[in-house]
Amino acid sequence: MPLIFFVAMVCPSNTEKGKLMTTKAGNFDRARALWRIVIWGGAALLLLIPALAMQVTQEVDWTAGDFAVAAVLLGTVAFALDLIVRIRGSLWRRAGLVLATGVAFFTVWSNLAVGIIGNENNPFNQLYFIVLLIAIGSAGVVRFRSRPMAIVCLAMAASHVVLGAIAAAMGAYPVWPIAAFFAVLWIAAALPLWLGSRSGA
Repeated sequence: MPLIFFVAMVCPSNTEKGKLMTTKAGNFDRARALWRIVIWGGAALLLLIPALAMQVTQEVDWTAGDFAVAAVLLGTVAFALDLIVRIRGSLWRRAGLVLATGVAFFTVWSNLAVGIIGNENNPFNQLYFIVLLIAIGSAGVVRFRSRPMAIVCLAMAASHVVLGAIAAAMGAYPVWPIAAFFAVLWIAAALPLWLGSRSGA
C-alpha cells in the first residue's frame, strides 16, 4: 500500500499530463503572439524612422517611391518572420530561417541602395535578384525543411562567388571582398539549419 501511494504521488495522472500539455501550448501561443507584435511593430517603426528624420534634417529625403519600396521589403520580411514564428521545429531551424531571411533582405536592400557590383544602376546587379528569386522558389518547394534549406543557403553562397568571378572577369573591381562577405553571410545562415537537420526538423 505505501508503494502504491508513493507511485501515485510521483507519477502524474493523465489529467495532470493533459493540464501540463495545455499549459505549454498556451505559453507557446502567448510567446508567438508577443513575437508577432514585435515583428510587425518593428517593421512599422523602421518605416517611421525616415519619415520622422525628414522633419528634422534635410540629409534624409525619401520620395513616395522610396517609402513604397521600403514598405514592400519590410512587409515581406515581417511576413516571412511571422511564418517562421509559427513553425514548431527546433530552435536551430528557426534561427537559420531567421538568418537566411535577414541575409536575403540585406542583399536586396544593399543592391537597391548602392549596388553590389558598381552602383545600383549596373545591369549586372539584376543577376543577384534573379538568383535570390530562384532561392526563394526553391525554399517554397522544399517547404523550408532544415537540410534542404541549408543546401539552398550554401548554393546562394556559391552563387555570390560565381557572380563575383564573372564580374571580376568583366573588369569590375574590387569584387572579391564583396563576394566573400555575402558568401560568409549565407554560410552562417546554413550552419544552424544543418544543425537543425540533425534533430529531424
